[in-house]
Amino acid sequence: MRLSTYVIGVPAVVVAVVVAVANRRNVIFSLDPFSQTSPAFAVRLPLFLLVFLILGLGVLLGGLASLLSRKPPSPDDGVANQKSKFGLLPGRSSGSKTPSR
Repeated sequence: MRLSTYVIGVPAVVVAVVVAVANRRNVIFSLDPFSQTSPAFAVRLPLFLLVFLILGLGVLLGGLASLLSRKPPSPDDGVANQKSKFGLLPGRSSGSKTPSR
């Protein structure tokens, strides 16, 4: 594994454990804004689990938005992209050499 995995991963796990231990109490998650006493949909779960679920959903939605925003390559991009990828300038031929000293 890379060093960056440890540098980012270990502190993230430590923060996640601290958040989970500090927020163990159950909360009621409700999607009914009109009735606090008997909501139509309510789930009772620990606060840390709710936070982690929301963060995971955000990561999934962000990945999906990134995937859907990618422009598919057009058929016209074939030769032009290959030349620019290798750094060839339009005015030079690929066989020319620079003078040596």
